[in-house]
Amino acid sequence: MRVVLMRHGIAADPMDPRCPPDRERPLTEKGLHRTRSAAEGLRVLGAVPDRILTSPLVRARQTAEILADVMGCPHVAETEALSGGVRTRDVFDLLAQQSDAGTVYCVGHAPQLDLLLVQSLGHDQPQVAKLKKAGAASIDFDVVAPSGGRLEWMMAPRALRKLAAERE
Repeated sequence: MRVVLMRHGIAADPMDPRCPPDRERPLTEKGLHRTRSAAEGLRVLGAVPDRILTSPLVRARQTAEILADVMGCPHVAETEALSGGVRTRDVFDLLAQQSDAGTVYCVGHAPQLDLLLVQSLGHDQPQVAKLKKAGAASIDFDVVAPSGGRLEWMMAPRALRKLAAERE
């Protein structure tokens, strides 16, 4: 199974007094545009999902919907396991239940996705940086479990947007 971890795009500033509660913070106009461009870069990479799992928080859900639209993936499911406030074990358990899917996207939040990425890789894997907003990392698993994955690639959002622009 291939698992692509993607952090949500640029969201409304939580320090802005007009900002809604955290669970309802939406992507900004800039975030919407850059997330769509990053998703188009993922399509250039050939990282087309069979299924998209997303945090139910608005900014992640919007990111997942953009991915679904760009990739033509009708299977988007919300899960509290990706809401950022739960153990990573819950995400590994959820992914293990997706064995019928070849490629699964997980759209969520820092620091949970960063921790999932590190825990997915064995000790002999390269050190990885933190995912930036609308950035992504692809992990190949023989068995979905901590230390059971191999990093295929990790892309900053700027690099994904550049891939999309070069394809136009």
